[in-house]
Amino acid sequence: MALAVAAVGYTVEMRVTRTVDGVRLRLVITDPMTHAPASRVVTHDTPMHLFVVGGSGLRVFRHEQPHEQRDGSFVADVALPESGLYMVFAEFTPNGGAPQMAQQAFTTGSPLAGRPGEPADESHLSNGIRATVTPSEIKSGSLTTLAFDLADDESGAPVGDLELNSGALAHLFVVSADLTEGQHLRPVDDRRGPRVSFAPIFPRPGHYKLWLQVQRAGRVVTLPFVVDVRE
Repeated sequence: MALAVAAVGYTVEMRVTRTVDGVRLRLVITDPMTHAPASRVVTHDTPMHLFVVGGSGLRVFRHEQPHEQRDGSFVADVALPESGLYMVFAEFTPNGGAPQMAQQAFTTGSPLAGRPGEPADESHLSNGIRATVTPSEIKSGSLTTLAFDLADDESGAPVGDLELNSGALAHLFVVSADLTEGQHLRPVDDRRGPRVSFAPIFPRPGHYKLWLQVQRAGRVVTLPFVVDVRE
């Protein structure tokens, strides 16, 4: 299945091929002036961030760094534990341009796969790290501060030894319940914990799912959250 989507003048062709345990994604970014594969610069230690979200309750989240091929395309094999509707978000920076994000939906299994439904809240514990988010009223259309506090689950001690992962001490990916809005954020400062803060703008009211990713002792930890955004 081949799909094409425009991202601020750049055309991103995404080809989705089923594999034994998921899909292979092949992406080609075309320069609008030369109609050739776009020249890119490395941002945060990788030329492209690829996010795949979907499944029941938006429980499936993948953050990949695709491998660049000799022909200028990017390829990533993504394991998907269940069939259904997914959205892929590709973040890249063309040479001499601003960061771009393209997105495209695809389905596995039935071509008439239904919506994933409301985002499901899940455990905020992973690989020995427990996270909490500072509660506050989140309003759409304005800058919001989201602060996550990290603690060692066994000892309860604050975690202050985060490591760089893809050029950042933490990543936060945010998606709306209907998968139409996505954003990739990095912390507002360089703290290694125990608190990491981000400044998203939620475009409209509704439920959003968030995935906080940090690295400690060489292991990447992914912690999901659900937030309610008011008007």
